[in-house]
Amino acid sequence: MFRLACDSRLARHVRIRALCVASRLRDPRFFGADGQRIAPDLSLVVVPGSTGRVGTDEPLPQREPKRVPSSSPVEVTVTPFEVSRFPVTNQEYRLFLEAGGYHDPRWWAGAEAARWRTQDADFVDELVRLWEERKNLDFGKEFREREFARYAGESQRVARRIMRRDRPLFWEDARFDLPTAPVVGVNLWEAQAYCRWFQERLRSRDLIGPADEVRVPTEIEWEWAAGAYWTGTRRETNPAKCLTRDFTAGGTATITHFGAIPVGFFSLGGPVPQQPEDMAGNVWEWVSSRSLPWTTAEDREALGGMAERGVRGGSWYSSEPLATHVSFRLNDVPCNAYWDLGFRIVVRRAR
Repeated sequence: MFRLACDSRLARHVRIRALCVASRLRDPRFFGADGQRIAPDLSLVVVPGSTGRVGTDEPLPQREPKRVPSSSPVEVTVTPFEVSRFPVTNQEYRLFLEAGGYHDPRWWAGAEAARWRTQDADFVDELVRLWEERKNLDFGKEFREREFARYAGESQRVARRIMRRDRPLFWEDARFDLPTAPVVGVNLWEAQAYCRWFQERLRSRDLIGPADEVRVPTEIEWEWAAGAYWTGTRRETNPAKCLTRDFTAGGTATITHFGAIPVGFFSLGGPVPQQPEDMAGNVWEWVSSRSLPWTTAEDREALGGMAERGVRGGSWYSSEPLATHVSFRLNDVPCNAYWDLGFRIVVRRAR
């Protein structure tokens, strides 16, 4: 199966299906013949720092009711950091789940995250009410799918399913649980808790120093890494190298593959890229930043609160043709979880 996935002579959909089967059986990029994981705990790409301009003057029209303006170019100075080569996968997130991560308060910083972890009844009720207020804005596409449409008249069932849980929303759904596909169905609090747990795991193995930090990227870090701005020329997205809907026919864009595919598909059979992969398409990715203009004097990284935070990169499910543009912005409230939204990590070394 894996050899078929690497065969560039085959149609892309055939190769994708072969890699999905390989992921289910044993993806040789991550597991040895004995079934033991061979990938290291830390697979990072060094992102050079520099001074450069992020954002864009290009008009990036959006189709969906939820619209977040792209940032006009702004000059920033970014210090070097490291970013995970891929989004966090199901097999990686499973370690956090099996380690009791949802029941350990050490990993859940901020009042809202802590209340969500303990399933505080009053707080869950607040989140359900918030979801009801925003459902047409946040969940409009999903309610057009057959499995959700039948709940349109009793949407609180959907809301409580999203808000009351102790594992990813689609954890036992075969469409989304491939071991080497990105984990989805996690809210921002879950992503941040995983990062704190993973930070401690790496420190205990002396893979990072005691003052090094593991976290979800800021919005500027995410765009800086995705666009390779340190080179002086923004890296453009190649539509042939990302998983999105098919927008070529016009009208209603068609889903090319229902669900995220295993990470790294578009580099199979070639040299290992010296850059992060899957930052366009496959799954949207949480960033830590509040959804504010980059020129604002407000603290865009303030911990806690229910302010909308950024999501970047586009996905297999997004109906936005320009979502994979490196400067395209979207956002969501931190409690929401979707079948096409995951995250990746960054490591900041103490200097």
